[in-house]
Amino acid sequence: LDEPSTGLHPQDLHGLLKLLDRLVRSGATIIVVEHNTDIIRAADWIVDLGPGAGSKGGELLYAGPLEGLHNVKESITENALKAESAFQPRTSSLKPETRTPPVISIRNARANNLKSVDVDIPKGTLTVVTGVSGSGKSSLIRDVLQTEARRRYLESLSMFERQGLRESAEAPVDFITGLGVTLTMVPHQAHLWSHIPQFTRRNSVGAISELSFHVANLLASLGKRRCLKCGATMKREKMWVCPECHATAPIAKARHFSGAHFASSCDRCSGLGSIQAPQLNKLIVHPEKPLCAGAMWSPGYWPKTYLCKDQPVIPALGQRYGFDPFKTPWNEMSKQAQNAFLFGDDETYVVTYQSKSSGPMKGTLRTHEWKWQGFFSKDSWLWNWDVHGTYTRTVPCPQCNGKGLLPEFLAVTLHGRNMHELSEMPLDELEELLEAIPTPSLKIPLTQTSLNIARRRLGFLRQVGLAYLHLNRPTGTLSAGEAQRIQLASLLGSGLTSLTILIDEPSRGMHPSELEALREALRELRDEGNTVIVVEHDLLLIRAADHVIDLGPGAGALGGEIVAEGKPDEIIKAETATGRWLQDCTLRSTPKRGSFQNWIRPNRRRKPRGWIEIKGARAHNLHGDDVQLPLGTLTGICGVSGSGKSTLLIDTLGRALVKKSYSSSFAREPLEPGEHDSIENAPKRAFLIDQSRRGIRSPAVFLRLAKSMRKIFADCDDAKALGLSDQALNKRCSACKGRGRIRIVMGFLPDEYVECETCKGTGYRPEAWDVRVKHVTLPEIGAMTLDEVYELFKDEEQITKPLNAVRQVGLGYLVWDQPAYALSAGEVQRLKIAKELCKKTEDQTLYILDEPTVGLHMEDVAQLVEVLNELVDAGHTVVVVEHHPHLLAHCDWLIELGPCGGPEGGRIIAKGPPEEVANTDTPTAPYLREVLEMRS
Repeated sequence: LDEPSTGLHPQDLHGLLKLLDRLVRSGATIIVVEHNTDIIRAADWIVDLGPGAGSKGGELLYAGPLEGLHNVKESITENALKAESAFQPRTSSLKPETRTPPVISIRNARANNLKSVDVDIPKGTLTVVTGVSGSGKSSLIRDVLQTEARRRYLESLSMFERQGLRESAEAPVDFITGLGVTLTMVPHQAHLWSHIPQFTRRNSVGAISELSFHVANLLASLGKRRCLKCGATMKREKMWVCPECHATAPIAKARHFSGAHFASSCDRCSGLGSIQAPQLNKLIVHPEKPLCAGAMWSPGYWPKTYLCKDQPVIPALGQRYGFDPFKTPWNEMSKQAQNAFLFGDDETYVVTYQSKSSGPMKGTLRTHEWKWQGFFSKDSWLWNWDVHGTYTRTVPCPQCNGKGLLPEFLAVTLHGRNMHELSEMPLDELEELLEAIPTPSLKIPLTQTSLNIARRRLGFLRQVGLAYLHLNRPTGTLSAGEAQRIQLASLLGSGLTSLTILIDEPSRGMHPSELEALREALRELRDEGNTVIVVEHDLLLIRAADHVIDLGPGAGALGGEIVAEGKPDEIIKAETATGRWLQDCTLRSTPKRGSFQNWIRPNRRRKPRGWIEIKGARAHNLHGDDVQLPLGTLTGICGVSGSGKSTLLIDTLGRALVKKSYSSSFAREPLEPGEHDSIENAPKRAFLIDQSRRGIRSPAVFLRLAKSMRKIFADCDDAKALGLSDQALNKRCSACKGRGRIRIVMGFLPDEYVECETCKGTGYRPEAWDVRVKHVTLPEIGAMTLDEVYELFKDEEQITKPLNAVRQVGLGYLVWDQPAYALSAGEVQRLKIAKELCKKTEDQTLYILDEPTVGLHMEDVAQLVEVLNELVDAGHTVVVVEHHPHLLAHCDWLIELGPCGGPEGGRIIAKGPPEEVANTDTPTAPYLREVLEMRS
């Protein structure tokens, strides 16, 4: 036997030795290769080999009874037997007890504008990180903690798993201890969600909150089934059995109630419940022109290739169906040819094209086999790409009537509702249905768990203002705040503990009446043993925190330091912006309008000079009420979550007045305005000011200052002597392509970035360093703040005018070449307003802002109010969708939608000056009244 003791407990060894002894007594001879000392002691004959292993072994040291082994001193086996006999068990453990560190220690954090920050965050607490916009909050939480947590997670994966992942560089920090398993909740904009797995077209509210799974589990365990043959209610046994016609059917599992499961999903729509129907008038915009000469946009350009030039499949299609794509108008093509172009053709075409590859093959003719799928066939790329209806429209699947499941799975119901009907119910109605399920009837523990978790999460979503959603709501249509709250709901009842949870601005998009539920949810996560770290500005949540970290004192280069830390009661006493606002949570006096007390009086409200009329707005949950918006004022649109504010202002008015460029290359956002009858008396010019960084490279480039500055340098004597024009000064460093740093590919390790030695990290060519104006060079200006550039070039109007607007909105601290990713949301928004302030236009403009206070500290809100007033004083009209009662108190006119979210909302429940709205019985009134009374 070869080591028969392997894997045996000592009790099992006793039985093994008894069995071997019986065999020996029966006359057997047993030879065992063994190391176990108990079996060695029980043996009749010992053969010991040694003295060592490998080349040092191979000798017979002893052969005989166990007693004779004691005399062989060089035997390792004998030494082991003696050591075991002399062994005395320890009475106490000598290993010190290990404990989890009580804090998360961060040392020398230096991301973006952080100035070597050292901080200890208590574990098992609710910690709020606050400070003015741009003070370094997100840098500390996202660029340090989140980056380090992600790096540690990826390092735990194998090299094979990591090869397809993009690994970021290490966090700019010396070390972090006590971090633990980390979960991050960061809000995302809907049009950027295509690359995030949770927010794809197939995913829904029920999927990311896991409520669909729990409802499906209840349906599988408690559901009743209707017989598809006779309609009778079937009995649940080992299978479904019909008492009338005796038909049988297997009992479905929870996974079969999902459209993502191949065995239960509709064949036509693959479980989506909808298909993309062609909109021919959007694809063929000029039917009187040929396909490759203007009938389509661009002409013939699509995300995959040029159809009429590089790989001329359309000319090949024309040869087969008898038309010239460059000469035959679309209207004159045969019906058969049009259908082949739109829906594909079974024929395989051999197309010839000119190669563009580099090397000896460039310019040569090549052939390629191409099976034309058409634009509107199910196998075409347009089927899954055009989800916002640029060239198609979404219609219910005719096979499953929009339900996504096969009939045998729709026959199972819970309280008379099948899975599709349960998923289409508003969340508050679904909660009522689940509350009606009697708990004592549940005998399966998993079913009871699913019921408890579903009730808990539905209750939270109702309390935070999301009762109007349903489980089938596509995640791509959610706002950033809605998505974040749904992610937060998925944690409640999960039983996860000892996590570090990072949440960025959880109160975004929430009405003040909904913040209480959010506060309790954060405390509940903390009480379950988790460490909750929140970036937040809301004073209610700051007061609810166990620990507060206040960053400042200013923004950008003026921030990046911890100016106060401790419990909320200690922060109130600190001489910081947060401390002052906690003491007095109302906006202070504004320099240009005197005291706040005088400004909020009715006689100081600006009078409308006219009215914009939106008639019959019916998009989503709007009920067709006519809406009047005053011109020449600051107007606030308020109401609870889901009441229709963004639908009215952004989806209807914004899309109707602010036309997006029509592109055949991308369809990330819907282009058509919401359904309405008409919009009358609107200004000729409208502008949507959001917080997205699209179109912003740096403050200097965005404000068109970089070009003006290059012209100033090109006109100086140094540049003329060197023969450098403004175009030459704009040329970028050839070594780093103007990036200022060079990427070093490290294979399986994260890429490293080092400063470019040629341009010293500025991105400029060497000759730019030889041209000086006012004793500075262009590369040196790139590292200066806008305030410093203003002081240096006061005599240059083309520079000072835009910079005056920037300083006016409080952004003079920004760096000239500061990249867009280093700008906060509030800074981006104010930068866009500054660009509008410095424009020369006599046209009255309508400015639309969707929740401009998101991500802003109370100090930033005060600055925002001043800036919005500047726009109104210049003769423009400003309309904001807002929840912040302090900003609403400064508006000249308010319109409140409600009274609830979802189908029960979408109506005007109050309108007028803030004083009138505050005296009504609406959800916003008490919070507005509180702000006004504090300054009355």
